[in-house]
Amino acid sequence: MNRILLLVLVLALLVGGFVFYRNQDEQQIGRQVDQFIEYIEHEKISLRKPSDVQKAVEEVLADEIQFYGAFPVPSGALTQEDVIDKLGTLHGLTSLCEIKERSRDIDVNGSKAKVTVDAEIHVAVGKNVQRRENWTMMFELEKLDVWRITGIKGIPPGKASSIEEAADFF
Repeated sequence: MNRILLLVLVLALLVGGFVFYRNQDEQQIGRQVDQFIEYIEHEKISLRKPSDVQKAVEEVLADEIQFYGAFPVPSGALTQEDVIDKLGTLHGLTSLCEIKERSRDIDVNGSKAKVTVDAEIHVAVGKNVQRRENWTMMFELEKLDVWRITGIKGIPPGKASSIEEAADFF
């Protein structure tokens, strides 16, 4: 009987610890950014439907976000519908978009957070046109009903000074 009670207590502690860990702000923020990056990624042959992308975008983005992209990508305010449209265009023009994360830094300050992701981005348009570049992606999040992405900044390789410029964008 004591063994059963001990086993139940250990299981309860493990489940409680997991729930506590999963509900930490950094874990919630990380999952939101992961989900958004997952839906940027794309392979031409995929079972994922556009409605899945739309649902994911609605779950992770605020109603309107600030977007900062290096030339020639326009910067400014985007609605969720704008982001869904731009992802559809990206997915329609490319046969592959793969993001391999190299590092991530999460900074939480009350109800706001900044996430900096350094990643290698591999984009292909067919078999013969492919490009790999190291980019820095910066995400701004705010705790609304849940953590939501309110800003996205993309800094291409060789634009180290743009990080400071992008940091001041919002």
